[in-house]
Amino acid sequence: MKEDGRSGWRHSHCCAGDSFRGRLNMQMLIRARTRIHLVPRDISATDSPLAPSVVRRALKLSIAEGMFSTVHLTLTGGAFLTGFALLLGAGNITLGIVAALPFLIQPLQLLGAWLIERQGARKPLAVVGTLGRTLWLILLLLPYLPLSATQRLSLLILILLVSNALMAICANAWTNWMTDLVPPRLRGRYFSTRGTLAAAVAMVANYGAGQWLDRMRAAGDVTNGYAILFAIGVVCATIGTLFLARQPEPALPPVTRLRLTEVVRRPLRHHSFRQFMLATMVWNVALGVAVPFFSAHALTVLHLPFTQLAMFDVITGAVSLLSLSLWGQLADRFGHRRIMLGCMAGVILLPWCWVFATPSSLWFLYLNAVISGIWWPGINLAQANRLMEQAPVEARGAYLASFAACTGLAYFLASTFGGGVADALAGVHWALGGLSISNYQTLFIMSSLLRASTVIFWRRSL
Repeated sequence: MKEDGRSGWRHSHCCAGDSFRGRLNMQMLIRARTRIHLVPRDISATDSPLAPSVVRRALKLSIAEGMFSTVHLTLTGGAFLTGFALLLGAGNITLGIVAALPFLIQPLQLLGAWLIERQGARKPLAVVGTLGRTLWLILLLLPYLPLSATQRLSLLILILLVSNALMAICANAWTNWMTDLVPPRLRGRYFSTRGTLAAAVAMVANYGAGQWLDRMRAAGDVTNGYAILFAIGVVCATIGTLFLARQPEPALPPVTRLRLTEVVRRPLRHHSFRQFMLATMVWNVALGVAVPFFSAHALTVLHLPFTQLAMFDVITGAVSLLSLSLWGQLADRFGHRRIMLGCMAGVILLPWCWVFATPSSLWFLYLNAVISGIWWPGINLAQANRLMEQAPVEARGAYLASFAACTGLAYFLASTFGGGVADALAGVHWALGGLSISNYQTLFIMSSLLRASTVIFWRRSL
């Protein structure tokens, strides 16, 4: 039994001390339980037309849905999608198109917004749209079909196009739905918790998938490796859809029904929203010109195994677990715009880590992973909440759809342009100081400069 050094106290003092310590321990326990609670407990009847208990249940279901959906997104995206496309014979332009297809199809969110206006509900669209992820069952069969490389790549793009089209309609309905479901004063806290848990799941999925594909590649059976990986992704996506279907939806606020042409026009006439959208388009150009080619550079130039790439994501995810909660609290206190601008400035120089990295100096990529885990969660969280702030209640779906359509198109065009530049500069190297810069590294430098220009020249619009 541990001594506390106060044996000379009288019995009454000991009892008082025990009582005080008991109250203190109880307070600490209450605080600890509050901190580890998945959803905010201070939800009142004035925060939502739904009962507080119903809102809390909905937010828990959304967290579960997000975790399972994250597994699907992790296993069917990033380096795994790039590696699969390379397996099918993809070149740089095709890699850029494949990576940017989710952004190209975003204009369909305008259709989703119009359908919401017509139906007066968001849940049916959101649930049906998530079923687009099951189309990966067809994609995993592509390597086994007796087709040419061109035919396989064409089918890959076509199926991804349809899948992402359904998800684009779902995304508009989901964002609109969650904007009404999560009380504004709690969004930073809630979405940081949801994002933290999703990041933890992504971290585990990334590393496990990387280990699996490397083992299957070493055994000469990488095709079956991808098939099993994608099948697991489809199962998790289906479970996520089931959770989403159980999530209650607040009644859509009464709004004037808009014609499809008005759905397109109204957001463009809103000055502050239009400026925010234009600034984000510039930012997406800065990202799209390089992001699809980090994995290609790692796999084809640095010759890194999937496990190594997964480890970078694990590090980023681990750091995100620590940073995301902090960004949520800071955003609720100082505002999402300030957090977004500060975090954007923090990632300006990150592409240079890929410029300097070589097979013998991979510490640059480990540094990139750590810094990414600090700043990117803040950007994603603040930008999503900033969008919710900018979109007015009336015709909100139209605003969200216009934003997704325009920023997605900007990203797609930048990625396609990046693929063209990579092909045009294939085999070309130019000197920068003591560095020999390749085609991919040229894109990384362009991305860094464009990121800086966004923060400097468009900061007032963000």
